[in-house]
Amino acid sequence: MQVVAIAKDLGFEWGGDWRSFKDMPHLQMVFGITTAQFRAGKRPTQAQLDAALMKINKTEDEEMTAEEKAAFKELQVIVQKQDDRIKTLETAAKQPKVPEWAEQACINAKAKGVLDTANDGSYDFYRMVTLLDRVGIFNTKGDKCSEKINY
Repeated sequence: MQVVAIAKDLGFEWGGDWRSFKDMPHLQMVFGITTAQFRAGKRPTQAQLDAALMKINKTEDEEMTAEEKAAFKELQVIVQKQDDRIKTLETAAKQPKVPEWAEQACINAKAKGVLDTANDGSYDFYRMVTLLDRVGIFNTKGDKCSEKINY
């Protein structure tokens, strides 16, 4: 019955109101045209169709309260800060060129077949490659580390 009430408010005719045959699930837009007139070829005007569609498609935009507006504004600020932070992290994460201090370590790692490219690495990536190289993991003089690692 709630759907029927909404449909009637939008201008639909409900089959449950018919006198001769009750068709409860039936809803139709008649535009003031009887069945006999429709059979005779009468059709709703474009203005009637447009008005009905405008009423059906109308959305009810409720104005936000002052509290909702303030909360929304706070969320916008938070989202902007997060977006800025993500851009900063993404920029820091990718360095287009190998830092000078990590070049030899990357060369050694590539020579050992551990890296296929050293481009676009992060600062932490270059630090780790350099650390591994310094402890002899990428030693190109032999297959084993030249020094033992003491923990």
